[in-house]
Amino acid sequence: MDNIFFIFDAIDFIVRLMILVIFLSIASTMNKTNPDVIRSRLSLEYGQITKAFNVMFVGSIFFFIAAVIEYLINPIQGDDMVLIMKISLTVFQITVIYFIFILNSAINAIGRRGM
Repeated sequence: MDNIFFIFDAIDFIVRLMILVIFLSIASTMNKTNPDVIRSRLSLEYGQITKAFNVMFVGSIFFFIAAVIEYLINPIQGDDMVLIMKISLTVFQITVIYFIFILNSAINAIGRRGM
């Protein structure tokens, strides 16, 4: 059972690192690009961004589940509820990565149709 907790802790670390890298990429692109160009790109990808936000909204339910488990149930380490909490946080983090990846793709010119 300890191995599964280690696996989710490792996934948590990797996911947080990925979020940081994507945010740095977005910040770098935004600092180098004209705001009007970014607005135009975001406007062109509005449908994709909306879909990704809706996926992240559903993922936020898992974030809420993890908070309920942590603060209301208050499980002890090694309990099955801790595993459910870790799985819930991982699902939420993956949906956040998906959303910011879509944002990053929208503001970057690489791979753009017609640009």
